[in-house]
Amino acid sequence: MNVMASGPAEIVVRHLSFDFSGLPEDWLGGARLATCFGNAGHVFIPLGEEFFIETVKQFRDRIDSDEQRRDVKAFIGQESVHKRAHEQMWALLRERGVPIDDFVQVIGAIRSVERFVPARLRLSVTAALEHYTAVFGYSFLTEELQTAVPDEMARLLAWHGLEELEHRAVAFDVLRLVDDGYLLRVAGFAVASGLLVIIPLTGTAIFAAADRTNRRRRRPSSFESGLGAMSARFAKRMSGHLVDYLRPGFHPSHLQMPPEAATWAAKLDRA
Repeated sequence: MNVMASGPAEIVVRHLSFDFSGLPEDWLGGARLATCFGNAGHVFIPLGEEFFIETVKQFRDRIDSDEQRRDVKAFIGQESVHKRAHEQMWALLRERGVPIDDFVQVIGAIRSVERFVPARLRLSVTAALEHYTAVFGYSFLTEELQTAVPDEMARLLAWHGLEELEHRAVAFDVLRLVDDGYLLRVAGFAVASGLLVIIPLTGTAIFAAADRTNRRRRRPSSFESGLGAMSARFAKRMSGHLVDYLRPGFHPSHLQMPPEAATWAAKLDRA
């Protein structure tokens, strides 16, 4: 997929607060199963950010460039704030009977094998996952999120998406510095793709089973109509960008910052 490069974006660490106290139980598209998937995201994303930070930190002593060191520091700052923001949802989910601690234990068991995985492969997995999150971020900025989720959740997703795009090249550039081998990049992509199937679907299954057990009357949602078409656009966009990652000459800067990024950045920076 041919995408014009847009040049490096400034990596800005924004400290925002979110209020999810009025969030509907079926907040994603008004659908229970979709919301189980979304709730799983709020659990595995913070733990994923933790993995990214720990992995990139291992290679900071290999960086000689002041600019790259500055970018890595900003990357760690953004990911740390993302982790805390998504964890704000955990208390609310626990109150609603979502067994997030069971899912945390599953992710912990998966992460327990990390010590057997070479550090370079972990870095390659991180670079690939960062490409995934950048493409999701692109989608979050270009979609009318308010048609599928409440405004406060749309604000969280747009903010997170913008910052994923800003630091989209950081882990990849550290990987190139450490080991620029194509086979390592493909191996990391394969592992990352498997994790992005297994972990979210496991959390969704755990939460869906608990939802059936604890089923109770819920208010109708006004977001049911926007989810289907948006999901189809997400899938189409993801397939093109993921194939792009496998090109030998790929670099994350080939993914454009969409025009909406400047609008969202100004709005969030004012906040």
